[in-house]
Amino acid sequence: PLWCERTRRLFWTDIEGSELLALEKDKNVVMRWSLPERLGSFALTEKADVLLMGLASRLGLYNLNTQVFSTVSAS
Repeated sequence: PLWCERTRRLFWTDIEGSELLALEKDKNVVMRWSLPERLGSFALTEKADVLLMGLASRLGLYNLNTQVFSTVSAS
């Protein structure tokens, strides 16, 4: 689990279910984002609505609002 002070959300992953989940402070609703493959790790970024994610086969940035995953390419 990872706490985000800016959004007041507790994030965690269901690795086998390929989902990111979050619970917002003072709310009883679990938010869910389905991902294209298993999510092994994730981290906060400078943007509150974007997470760095390590999926089973790639690393990328995921926008929580648009639900778009952008693969980070090695240069």
